[in-house]
Amino acid sequence: MSKADFPPQFNQMLSAFNRIHPLNAAEMKDITQYLSVQILKKQGFFLKPGQVCSRIAFLNSGMIRHYYHTRHDEVTRW
Repeated sequence: MSKADFPPQFNQMLSAFNRIHPLNAAEMKDITQYLSVQILKKQGFFLKPGQVCSRIAFLNSGMIRHYYHTRHDEVTRW
């Protein structure tokens, strides 16, 4: 089983994983069973206030804004 056997959205991530630690076909299959694709619309939310994050995100393209509120300000991180 090669990267070509997986959905195209996973290829970039599998390539990144392979640069860190080479994966065999069985390992790639094991990893991809836990992956899903989520497409966020512009101005969409990955996580909303009050939610606890139980996911990890890998961006294929675009940008995501991380922000939090302090007592006096809204702090943005890119």
